[in-house]
Amino acid sequence: MALAGLVLGSCVADRPSQDDWLIAWQGSQVPVDTARLFDPPLSNEQCQDTLAQLREWRTQVEPTPDRTIDRAVREWFQAAEESFFECPPDDGFEATFTELDRLRAEVDAALTSD
Repeated sequence: MALAGLVLGSCVADRPSQDDWLIAWQGSQVPVDTARLFDPPLSNEQCQDTLAQLREWRTQVEPTPDRTIDRAVREWFQAAEESFFECPPDDGFEATFTELDRLRAEVDAALTSD
Protein backbone atom coordinates (compact mmCIF):
# COMPACT_ATOMS: atom_id res chain seq x y z
CA MET A 1 0.00 0.00 0.00
CA ALA A 2 2.81 2.39 0.83
CA LEU A 3 4.42 1.69 -2.54
CA ALA A 4 1.17 2.56 -4.35
CA GLY A 5 1.06 5.87 -2.48
CA LEU A 6 4.62 6.67 -3.50
CA VAL A 7 3.92 5.86 -7.13
CA LEU A 8 0.76 7.97 -7.14
CA GLY A 9 2.55 10.80 -5.38
CA SER A 10 5.38 10.78 -7.90
CA CYS A 11 2.92 10.89 -10.81
CA VAL A 12 1.15 13.90 -9.36
CA ALA A 13 4.44 15.65 -8.65
CA ASP A 14 5.46 15.34 -12.31
CA ARG A 15 2.39 17.27 -13.50
CA PRO A 16 2.47 21.07 -13.61
CA SER A 17 0.06 23.25 -11.73
CA GLN A 18 -3.08 24.14 -13.63
CA ASP A 19 -2.20 27.85 -13.56
CA ASP A 20 1.26 27.29 -15.04
CA TRP A 21 -0.08 24.85 -17.62
CA LEU A 22 -2.86 27.20 -18.74
CA ILE A 23 -0.30 29.78 -19.83
CA ALA A 24 1.30 27.24 -22.17
CA TRP A 25 -2.08 25.88 -23.34
CA GLN A 26 -3.28 29.37 -24.25
CA GLY A 27 0.00 30.06 -26.03
CA SER A 28 -0.33 26.84 -28.01
CA GLN A 29 -3.59 28.12 -29.45
CA VAL A 30 -1.98 31.21 -31.01
CA PRO A 31 -0.45 29.55 -34.12
CA VAL A 32 -3.79 28.00 -35.10
CA ASP A 33 -5.75 31.15 -34.30
CA THR A 34 -3.29 33.12 -36.43
CA ALA A 35 -3.63 30.65 -39.31
CA ARG A 36 -7.39 31.19 -39.26
CA LEU A 37 -6.82 34.82 -40.22
CA PHE A 38 -5.29 33.96 -43.60
CA ASP A 39 -7.45 33.50 -46.63
CA PRO A 40 -6.97 29.96 -47.94
CA PRO A 41 -4.83 28.55 -49.20
CA LEU A 42 -1.99 29.09 -46.78
CA SER A 43 1.42 29.00 -48.36
CA ASN A 44 3.65 26.03 -47.71
CA GLU A 45 5.94 28.33 -45.73
CA GLN A 46 3.06 29.48 -43.49
CA CYS A 47 2.03 25.88 -42.88
CA GLN A 48 5.57 24.79 -42.05
CA ASP A 49 6.01 27.74 -39.69
CA THR A 50 2.73 26.90 -37.93
CA LEU A 51 3.72 23.24 -37.70
CA ALA A 52 7.07 24.13 -36.15
CA GLN A 53 5.37 26.37 -33.59
CA LEU A 54 2.86 23.64 -32.72
CA ARG A 55 5.61 21.09 -32.18
CA GLU A 56 7.42 23.50 -29.87
CA TRP A 57 4.28 24.28 -27.88
CA ARG A 58 3.45 20.59 -27.57
CA THR A 59 6.61 20.08 -25.51
CA GLN A 60 5.35 22.75 -23.11
CA VAL A 61 1.85 21.35 -22.55
CA GLU A 62 2.80 17.74 -21.97
CA PRO A 63 2.29 16.56 -19.36
CA THR A 64 -1.05 18.15 -18.56
CA PRO A 65 -2.06 19.11 -15.01
CA ASP A 66 -4.81 16.47 -14.99
CA ARG A 67 -4.80 13.11 -16.71
CA THR A 68 -8.49 13.49 -17.55
CA ILE A 69 -7.53 15.94 -20.29
CA ASP A 70 -4.53 14.04 -21.65
CA ARG A 71 -6.52 12.44 -24.47
CA ALA A 72 -8.16 15.68 -25.64
CA VAL A 73 -4.88 17.60 -25.60
CA ARG A 74 -3.07 14.81 -27.43
CA GLU A 75 -5.86 14.66 -30.06
CA TRP A 76 -5.85 18.46 -30.41
CA PHE A 77 -2.16 18.49 -31.27
CA GLN A 78 -2.44 15.45 -33.52
CA ALA A 79 -5.24 17.01 -35.57
CA ALA A 80 -3.46 20.36 -35.79
CA GLU A 81 -0.09 18.89 -36.73
CA GLU A 82 -1.57 16.56 -39.35
CA SER A 83 -3.47 19.40 -41.00
CA PHE A 84 -0.52 21.75 -41.20
CA PHE A 85 1.77 18.93 -42.31
CA GLU A 86 -0.60 18.13 -45.21
CA CYS A 87 -0.82 21.87 -46.01
CA PRO A 88 -3.62 22.33 -46.72
CA PRO A 89 -5.55 19.17 -45.96
CA ASP A 90 -7.52 17.76 -48.89
CA ASP A 91 -10.80 19.03 -47.44
CA GLY A 92 -9.37 22.40 -46.39
CA PHE A 93 -8.99 23.64 -42.85
CA GLU A 94 -12.66 24.11 -41.95
CA ALA A 95 -13.14 20.56 -40.63
CA THR A 96 -9.86 20.80 -38.74
CA PHE A 97 -10.80 24.10 -37.12
CA THR A 98 -14.18 22.66 -36.10
CA GLU A 99 -12.50 19.62 -34.50
CA LEU A 100 -9.89 21.78 -32.78
CA ASP A 101 -12.62 24.01 -31.36
CA ARG A 102 -14.47 20.94 -30.04
CA LEU A 103 -11.35 19.56 -28.36
CA ARG A 104 -10.41 22.97 -26.94
CA ALA A 105 -13.90 23.29 -25.45
CA GLU A 106 -13.57 19.80 -23.94
CA VAL A 107 -10.28 20.73 -22.26
CA ASP A 108 -11.63 24.08 -21.05
CA ALA A 109 -14.81 22.48 -19.66
CA ALA A 110 -12.80 19.84 -17.79
CA LEU A 111 -10.54 22.46 -16.25
CA THR A 112 -13.39 24.73 -15.12
CA SER A 113 -15.44 21.89 -13.64
CA ASP A 114 -12.95 21.34 -10.82
